[in-house]
Amino acid sequence: MRKHLKKFPLVYNSARYAYRHCFLPLAYVKTLVTDSPSLETEFEWHQILKATQIDSSTALFRDRQREIKHFFGKSNGSLLAYFLKYGFPNTPRFKEHLIDFFEERTGSEAELKKAYEDSAFHYTLRLMLGYQRYTGITPYLTFVSSDLDKPLEQFSILDYGCGASDMGLLFSSLGAQVALADLDDRKFDFARWRFTQRGFNPTIFKITDPKVYPSLPQAEYDLIIATEVFEHVPNPLALLKNFATALKPGGFLFDSMAGKFERELGGDHLEQAIEIGNSDLYRQYYDAHFTHVVLKEGLDCLFRKTN
Repeated sequence: MRKHLKKFPLVYNSARYAYRHCFLPLAYVKTLVTDSPSLETEFEWHQILKATQIDSSTALFRDRQREIKHFFGKSNGSLLAYFLKYGFPNTPRFKEHLIDFFEERTGSEAELKKAYEDSAFHYTLRLMLGYQRYTGITPYLTFVSSDLDKPLEQFSILDYGCGASDMGLLFSSLGAQVALADLDDRKFDFARWRFTQRGFNPTIFKITDPKVYPSLPQAEYDLIIATEVFEHVPNPLALLKNFATALKPGGFLFDSMAGKFERELGGDHLEQAIEIGNSDLYRQYYDAHFTHVVLKEGLDCLFRKTN
């Protein structure tokens, strides 16, 4: 459809403008009123996901917006003004501004860390109001529980590069032991605040240098969650080795990139990360220490530790 429309530039550009500046903002407003179909169709998990909210009687994204307002001290008016200036969180315009924070600032660890600190509020808005991550992992949970022969509430999990930590919050709400790791900035402060607001007390690993990965306990975790992580770190191979050490024998790594590095450069997608991730050495280590578990087409983000 897009290919045919491009033959008619005026029509294509008009449709593109309407989609970006009309449809997506309206879609965002709708999420504040009612839960999205993708959430409601998760029948098995819907009530559990709703239980992660502070106010489960309201729409998920309205509850998330209230969290933003409370933590950052924002009003509806100030958020609207921000969205009018930079776009709504679910729009390409908003994402493009996020990328701008990292322009010419990924050359050193100090510059990269400062870029993350400066973008923390914008990044948090994107993570909280642009989408939710719960349904990225729920299709795998019955399998991992059955395979490890233990209920999810007995799991020990690490949400690494957690962002707003939707997935960690889900596991905490189920009663699991949860650890969080991310760069020590306001975004990570917000993630930790989300847990304490619900009475949860996760283990915390603060990362103060993007190049230095925290020392993780050996053979500790049943599941390590790495959602959009490897392309953001200077040395993904070193991080993968860290994960292999921290996982219990037979434990699982949830890698949202499915072990691949099909990412474009730009923003906080680091050139050296993508170079290492596409190397033979990275692939060989992955294959030697993990077995790829594909539940079905499109559900290919699980890797079982084998060595």
